[in-house]
Amino acid sequence: METADNSPMGDWGALLDLLSPSTVVLIGQGAGVVYYAAIRSLAHEAEMETSKNLEEIITLDSRSTLLIPIFSSFSLLLIFYFFSTISFVLTCLCIVACGFSLAFVIAPFVNRMSMLALSDPLRQKVLFNFLDLPVTPAVALMGLVSSVTTISWVVTGYWTLNNVLGMALCITYVSFIRLPNVKVCALLLGCLFFYDIFWVFISSRIFGDNVMVAVATKQAENPVRAVANTFHLPVPSLVSARLDLPVKLMVPRLLFEEEPDLRHREFLMLGLGDMALPGMLLALVMSFDDKRRRRQPMGVAPSQEQGRGGITYLRLALGGYLVGLTMSMAAGVMSRAAQPALLYIVPCTLIPVTTKAWMQHELLELWQGPWRVGYDVDAEKNVV
Repeated sequence: METADNSPMGDWGALLDLLSPSTVVLIGQGAGVVYYAAIRSLAHEAEMETSKNLEEIITLDSRSTLLIPIFSSFSLLLIFYFFSTISFVLTCLCIVACGFSLAFVIAPFVNRMSMLALSDPLRQKVLFNFLDLPVTPAVALMGLVSSVTTISWVVTGYWTLNNVLGMALCITYVSFIRLPNVKVCALLLGCLFFYDIFWVFISSRIFGDNVMVAVATKQAENPVRAVANTFHLPVPSLVSARLDLPVKLMVPRLLFEEEPDLRHREFLMLGLGDMALPGMLLALVMSFDDKRRRRQPMGVAPSQEQGRGGITYLRLALGGYLVGLTMSMAAGVMSRAAQPALLYIVPCTLIPVTTKAWMQHELLELWQGPWRVGYDVDAEKNVV
């Protein structure tokens, strides 16, 4: 999300800013998070399918999809008007959510490390029980890493730690909340396409300020300082006074240059919604690609099967995401104003995916499903 300045719109030379390290890093982070979120989502779905524990995954239907922009709008206004009142509670909720999310994201890496470093008896040894749950060495390491990272963010408020926790939240969201088919996906992205446009471009005419930008740039009081001030305790200077909540990725505009006043440092920003929602689409088409690979090509003409051997839906959607995100950055550079990223990302991802599905005669299957485990088709038909 770009902050405004007085540069004139239409300065094509400003497009060179797209090659700046900060812009490249932000685009790379966004694409990397979206791609890994899809991978982690598919792996988590397979784990839940194996353990017969699919109730942990929430599958959206048309009704719940229509409620998302309504609930999101209500949340935006709540934060916009009452942030100072609820900031302490929001920060505490973020701390807890970030800790669990980071532990979930690093779990595959920690488990792999424990398999290489520890024997079976040591790896499966229960160190102690926490809330009636057995804590193994791998679980203890995950808890330690996530706790240290989260506490470090609370203390320092450093932007890199903010990004790590924001990425973890995004990946966890995509892994636990999934879309059943492209019909529901198109409905969700379509609603949020107009939601993003309204809150970025139109909200200032109604509420007197750009609600989306105002909410994204609000800083919460550090809860450590809040508690210390309440009990009149000394606070080390290391503890930051304010915190940017990890609901966005942040990259300093002057990434490799020293700035005299770090308190007024300017950042490029990318909201988690601009990664989580396209990430759900990528997870959906990646699941479809996976099911296509497993499917026996019985009754499929050789020429048609060869056509299926080209670019996958996942690569097409990821390429579209990169194009859409770059277009939104370019529009921000040209206009020197915040841009609704979904305005560019939604058509750049949905149109290529549905076009390929139509050309491959798979649009009906991709549109209606079902191929994802645990999706009730009859229940969805009763909704729409």
